[in-house]
Amino acid sequence: DDERIMTTIRARHGNGAVRVHLTRHPVAQECARAAASLMGAARAEVVVFEADRVFVAASSVVTTAMFPRTPTAAELALIDASTPVLLGNDLAVPVRDSDGELVGSLTLEFDGDALDPDTAQFVDVDRRVDGLEALARLIAGALDADDDRDEEQVENFAARVLDGQRDAVVVLDADLTVTWASPGLVSLLGRSPAEAIGRSAAEFLHPDDIARTIDAITRISEGLALTRVVVRLATGHGTFIPIEVTGNDLSADPVVGGIVLSLRDAQHESELGAAADRAERISSSIIHGLRDGVIATDGVGAITIVNDVARELFDIDPAFRPSQLEIDDFALTTVDGQPH
Repeated sequence: DDERIMTTIRARHGNGAVRVHLTRHPVAQECARAAASLMGAARAEVVVFEADRVFVAASSVVTTAMFPRTPTAAELALIDASTPVLLGNDLAVPVRDSDGELVGSLTLEFDGDALDPDTAQFVDVDRRVDGLEALARLIAGALDADDDRDEEQVENFAARVLDGQRDAVVVLDADLTVTWASPGLVSLLGRSPAEAIGRSAAEFLHPDDIARTIDAITRISEGLALTRVVVRLATGHGTFIPIEVTGNDLSADPVVGGIVLSLRDAQHESELGAAADRAERISSSIIHGLRDGVIATDGVGAITIVNDVARELFDIDPAFRPSQLEIDDFALTTVDGQPH
């Protein structure tokens, strides 16, 4: 029943490493696109079973991935099946690891018009399911290929790349303790990695930014989207500087085992924003100081600028923002009052 199936899925915590390997993997991405094209599906996704949900690692229609969702009925049924499952408008094809264990699914979603009106079944599915199973094997093969890489070579390459970065990378455990830090911490905060490792991340945060940081890390650990967050971190000189933070949850990775945060200096961006704001205010002052009426639109004709002279000429309420106006509000007429 559904409860037993969900219990089985919850037991699949070891699939976190599979999720990490397959997320945005070029093979998984291309297989999703190929599956959608082969079957004429509205959407194809490579998903990984983990806990009581599935993670979308690759999609034929979404460029970003690694977001959680609840399993479809076909994916739930796949737990007990050894062959592809067709339920409703969904078709789920098993993805297995090198040990033959079910780790995920190549799931296709069809529009209603893919159904045969007489049989209520998908048209011509059986003939092409073999192709879907071949794609699922390719996805499994990508997992094996990743496992067979020369680990020492990869480790040396990654270390050299990180050593050469001015940005910093840190790893936090579940208690937000720093378990690893890259050498970039020196150029970013004036601190050596040894100063940070073993200490709580909260020790380096501005007190007013602690709650926002915990919220961001919670979103990362739950697999939710996080573009970036700017917080203030203490430097080795006792000052606070703005740092842009992005992250990824690699707690399930047996090597990393934590939340990986990328840190970069946000001071330059703040300076650019201030300069742009000054330039905009100067331009606005010039435009509104002219004795000629000025009206501007964007590329699709939406009003973006109306100065005071134009408002007076066309009797436009000063309280109206440019975005509330339309080009028809500035109708031109000839000297004898005819529309121009």
